[in-house]
Amino acid sequence: MGQNGIQPTPRPLLRRAPLVVAAVAMALGVVAGRYVPLPIALWAVPGAAALAAAICTWRREHLHLLTTAAILAAIFGLSATWTELC
Repeated sequence: MGQNGIQPTPRPLLRRAPLVVAAVAMALGVVAGRYVPLPIALWAVPGAAALAAAICTWRREHLHLLTTAAILAAIFGLSATWTELC
């Protein structure tokens, strides 16, 4: 029991879904690749560059935010490229 005989309220359960952000990036990439008329190279080159940046910053502890952004940008760009190819 807490103060004054009142029972403390339990904390709400935090549910984590880490792949939801990646799925949203992929869905946005597919939609962008379908409806934004750009050449394949304008989707593939930034996607590949973002993938290279993610690989280069993967092990650096202080660059995790940059790595996360690069991974999401790579998913977006490569999804748009894949949509253009199909």
